[in-house]
Amino acid sequence: MGEKKFLYLENIEKRFPITGKEDYVAVTNVHLEIKENEIVSIIGHSGCGKSTLLNMIAGLDRQTSGNILLTG
Repeated sequence: MGEKKFLYLENIEKRFPITGKEDYVAVTNVHLEIKENEIVSIIGHSGCGKSTLLNMIAGLDRQTSGNILLTG
């Protein structure tokens, strides 16, 4: 019996505009599928976009592009 998708991230990108310069790309090309009851850990060095990604998943910030789908 296959488990249902719980959280699905498709091609997530987050850019922050910087006046007079190119945008700062904090997160790019993130694809993630988490199934119901699955435990996942996000690790990485300081400044790699972990908190930015979690803020988008929580709805505290909007992604620049891509889709975040949460069931239920």
